[in-house]
Parts: sequence; C-alpha cells; structure tokens
Amino acid sequence: YIVVDWAVATASNAVPSQDDEVTLVVEQPPPLITKTDNQDPVLAGHTLIYTITVQNTSGSLTVSNVTVVESYDPNFVFGSSVPPPLAGTSNTWYLGHLPPGAVSNIVITGTVSTNAMAQDVLFNTAEVFSDSGSRTVHETTQVLQPATLGGRMWEDYNLDGYYDGESPDDSVGRQVNLYSNGVLIATTVI
Repeated sequence: YIVVDWAVATASNAVPSQDDEVTLVVEQPPPLITKTDNQDPVLAGHTLIYTITVQNTSGSLTVSNVTVVESYDPNFVFGSSVPPPLAGTSNTWYLGHLPPGAVSNIVITGTVSTNAMAQDVLFNTAEVFSDSGSRTVHETTQVLQPATLGGRMWEDYNLDGYYDGESPDDSVGRQVNLYSNGVLIATTVI
C-alpha cells in the first residue's frame, strides 16, 4: 500500500510552501509451510517420518522470529527430530530469521502406537509463526494393522476353495510372503 504525507506551511509575511512525501509500504507475507508423511499408509507399531518445510517466499525481505509448533495425533509417539526441538519440548522449533528465498526443513521421526486400530487416520497439524503472521498445514496418515500368516497350504485340485483331504498336504517347510501395494509386510514358514 502507499502512504502519502502532505504538509502546507503558511506565514503572513511569506509565500505558502507545500511539501509531500510518498512512501511505498511492502507487507511481508508469513512464511509458506508444507508437511509430508513417509510412509502412508503406515503399520501400527512402525516408524513414521514427517517432513515440515518452511519457506520465505519474499524476494527481498527477511522473515523474523520464525517458530514452528507441531500438534501430534495421540497415536503418534515422538522419537527425535533434525534439528532438535527447543529444550523441554518435543514439538516446538525456533528457526530464527529466514532471508529472502530461504528454506528450512524439520524432519520428525516417531512411532505409530500399537493401540492404533486398522483404518484409523492420524491427524497432525503444524503451524508457523513469525513477525509477519502465521500459517497452518494439516497432514493425515492412514494406519494399517500388521497381518499374521498361518494355517496350512495345499493345492486345490477340485477348485472348491477348501481343504477336503483330497489334495496332498505339501505345505511343510514352505515360506509364505504377504505383500501390500508391492511392499513385503509379513513372512512366515509353515
């Protein structure tokens, strides 16, 4: 926005004088914040990594006093982060001042609680605060329960889908692998 100052000076024994000054004021937008999860979906009891990215999108102004605050889902257990959070916290980072175009990343590693149920969705929020304002971002992560394998394996000669004693039991010593979306999630030998 533009600020205009205008003044007129008059005196009884002088010619009136006028002066004006125009000032262009550029507002600094708050930093941009994004958040990703790895991996999604994730198995209960397994590691989950969040990456928070904060960026000063200004081409000419420094953003001051940048702080990030993370609100974890109750089924996420914080383990560590790079950089580490402020002393005494597991969810607050002071990034200081970000020069024009600067980017800062926070990588958070934790574990999904084994109490998380299949089809639960973890909901996390990250907020960035600065002298120029704040922004918020949300990330959801799908939870799956680990599968278990067991039982018996046979070739179904009559194609009825049941073991009825007609098929020879050749399952002893066979390894069975369970995949989800191309990722090996369980192995057993029966």
